[in-house]
Amino acid sequence: MYRNINRKRQLIVLFLFCILFICLILRVYNRQVINYEFFKKKADIQHRVKIELAPERGGIFDRNNRAFAVDTPIESLYAVPREITNKEEVIRSICELIDVDENIVRERINKDKAFIWIKRGLSSEETTRIKISKINGLYLLQETKRSYPKGDLLCHVIGFTDIDNKGIEGIELYYENFLRGKYGWKSFFRDARQNKISSYEEFLPAKKGYDIILTIDEVIQHTVETEMRELVKKRKPESAMIIVMSPITGEIYAMCSYPSYENNQYSKAEKEDLKNRCITDVYEPGSVFKVLSACADIDTGKVKPDDMFFCENGQYSVGKRVLHDYHGYGNLSFSQVIQKSSNIGTVKATAKIGEDDFYNYLLNFGIGQSTGIDLPGEENGILRNVRTWTPSDMTTIPMGQGVSCTTLQLADALSVVANGGLLMQPYIVKEIRDENGNVIKKFKPKIKKRVISGKSADTVKEILKGAVQSGTGKKAILNGYYACGKTGTAQKVIGGRYAEGKYIASFMGFAPYKDPELVVVVSVNEPKGDYFGGSVAAPVFREVMQKSLRYLEVPEES
Repeated sequence: MYRNINRKRQLIVLFLFCILFICLILRVYNRQVINYEFFKKKADIQHRVKIELAPERGGIFDRNNRAFAVDTPIESLYAVPREITNKEEVIRSICELIDVDENIVRERINKDKAFIWIKRGLSSEETTRIKISKINGLYLLQETKRSYPKGDLLCHVIGFTDIDNKGIEGIELYYENFLRGKYGWKSFFRDARQNKISSYEEFLPAKKGYDIILTIDEVIQHTVETEMRELVKKRKPESAMIIVMSPITGEIYAMCSYPSYENNQYSKAEKEDLKNRCITDVYEPGSVFKVLSACADIDTGKVKPDDMFFCENGQYSVGKRVLHDYHGYGNLSFSQVIQKSSNIGTVKATAKIGEDDFYNYLLNFGIGQSTGIDLPGEENGILRNVRTWTPSDMTTIPMGQGVSCTTLQLADALSVVANGGLLMQPYIVKEIRDENGNVIKKFKPKIKKRVISGKSADTVKEILKGAVQSGTGKKAILNGYYACGKTGTAQKVIGGRYAEGKYIASFMGFAPYKDPELVVVVSVNEPKGDYFGGSVAAPVFREVMQKSLRYLEVPEES
């Protein structure tokens, strides 16, 4: 009987052992097979640390390889919260060592993570203090920070990046895919005590981004911005724009807007200061637009330079509208009409070609369309479809009212006269290169279309030469070169109406006369005091053009 009881006990123990063994097998199967990925991921989180390595961003350089934007090395602080036992003490120490919000540090340190940023971009003093402290669970990681060695020079074109070195504005944004490079990573394992196992380190280096070579010339850009500062100091405008462009290739040599800002401290700038007004600000151009009207009039063959127009002694009634000239003129040749900037003569001449032909010429000049320049934020301007025009539009649009454009569109349109009739594609990036200097992509001049004949362009060029030598643009006269150009003084439109006492003063021109090298457009919004294009903008054109031609060693004209 005793043996039977003992036997039963053995069977029960065996049965329980088998049940426990089966449960153990099932648990192992559950972890190793069914939920393998879940537990592997959990183990990796506990023992494996993987850090993403940001690439060095490509640089931005002018056409002569002078740096406008580069990456500089900096140290950033991260923590491994699981390694930190005395968290409150560590939090207090961190706040004493670096400039950081205590609440933010506490929130991050208390997270159950293997990696957490404490502060990106430490100062050199902060880096030194962290290194000396040797606090367990805190680590330094070398990153790069975007730096703009030229300060605010070319700020609107270059743009800036965020804390992660991602392009936000300008070239930095437009060419982000080329500049940013490819991310790398490094990972290592820790044992149960969270000690680093050096034999299990893995590493994939980041790949540097491509360098961007601009068409911009730093010397010419510096000249433009120096003249802009003088203009702002003297005239105190609301805003102003200057562009220097090659009429032959479409390359932009300089582009400057006011107000300005400091790239290295962009967060301190007002939102309006960040705008590249050369491509974003749309305005009625006023009398500089008469250049386009003259091109259309001449190219159709319906108007010749010597054709005479009676300018009504300064006052002309057309339907319900009365046109005025600033000075009253009698009979003027068409050349004189443009040179003396007669509104009445311009309207009478353009009436000969009709609104359909005139509208098509404006379209061919690119008015009402973006130029397609390789910069973000470009506006189209405004050119209403000719089918919506009223009879009064042919009395306003030829003299630059009822139509709006950007400063860049004016530069591109004037280039048509300077280069013999061709509309060029403006561009601001010359090449893209890898870190070894190999050219990845090269940008070349591109002809969009022929707008007027070479003969017509030469005729208008001669008229514009006279506008500087003996017309409204006398303050644009150069030493050693003949300049061709046109003044403009446009009353501003605010809230759908022309604002009393608010003007945009402009001058656009090119030089030398025989073989034009540069087009320069100057536009000044609401200058204080004198507001005429001939006295406000033309002198700025003269200084920019004179100094730029000398710098480029362009031979003087006889």
